[in-house]
Amino acid sequence: MRGFTLIEMMVTVGIVGVLAAYAVPSMRDMIQAAKARSASSDFYAALILARSEAIKRRTSVTIAPVTAAWEGGWTVKAGATTLSTHDPLESGVLTQVNVPAVAAASIVYGMNGRVATSSQQNVIFYLSPAVSQPRCVNVDPSGLPRIRTDTNMTASDGCN
Repeated sequence: MRGFTLIEMMVTVGIVGVLAAYAVPSMRDMIQAAKARSASSDFYAALILARSEAIKRRTSVTIAPVTAAWEGGWTVKAGATTLSTHDPLESGVLTQVNVPAVAAASIVYGMNGRVATSSQQNVIFYLSPAVSQPRCVNVDPSGLPRIRTDTNMTASDGCN
């Protein structure tokens, strides 16, 4: 006769169940880490867009948080024209601006592609609770953004 016996099928289902029980927590952490990675990449892309549009349009372009913090999303505007908007970040993804933490403020690119000195920020994207390394998006004085990964999984001290 061909096929499986009920005992063989139950043993196989039991083994799959045990393996799944070990895999689910690490999958959940991986999905959470992807949320923070995605948020920092989206913010980086918004900075690149703002810089290139400022140079192309020969005007100032502003990236502003929609709410009091970057978690609420952001808009990229050239004057009254909205170039891009980003929805609020997914649940569990938080941001901190600079170390020590300060309030989120707009980032302004001039027509030469540089940021105004008062606009320089280091935005740290992290998860609560911490299950992955925070990611920092830093804008240097020349206007070029950069993403770095924290080494000690502590967002409060920045990316080191």
